[in-house]
Amino acid sequence: MPDDSELLRACDRLGGRARLALVARVLEAQPRESFAGGLGISAEAGDVMLFRALAELEAALAGVVNPPAEALEDAEERAAAAALARALDGGATWAGGGGPRVERRVALCQALRDAPEVKAALVQPPPPPPTLRERARRLVWLALVVVAAILYSWWRPG
Repeated sequence: MPDDSELLRACDRLGGRARLALVARVLEAQPRESFAGGLGISAEAGDVMLFRALAELEAALAGVVNPPAEALEDAEERAAAAALARALDGGATWAGGGGPRVERRVALCQALRDAPEVKAALVQPPPPPPTLRERARRLVWLALVVVAAILYSWWRPG
């Protein structure tokens, strides 16, 4: 398995959607339904998106600049993506299955999860909650907008 710096360099070469899928599903461990729902796609489409993102990451690790699409039939790709999703959701209880392609990608997911340098570089910390002063400022602005809308509706000509 590649080390942290190799994984980070490979992740830097990924496209936006592939990187998003890896960060959300693997590093942040989002459930498949919430990950897919956040993108407005079905859970199955999210599984395939992650499966393809891992293929891009494998190609980037191998040094391939523009990897060709993996030659898989649609049903085979969906089945492999579903096996990968089960492996990610099952964690340590996953007992294999899905073939060597899925096993390689599960191992790659584990390598990503075990790489603190990659996680620190790719996962953004949540924003701090707003302070009392910021909340008060927002409330004042909201009140001003409401008052302005009411005044406009009363004094509007016509």
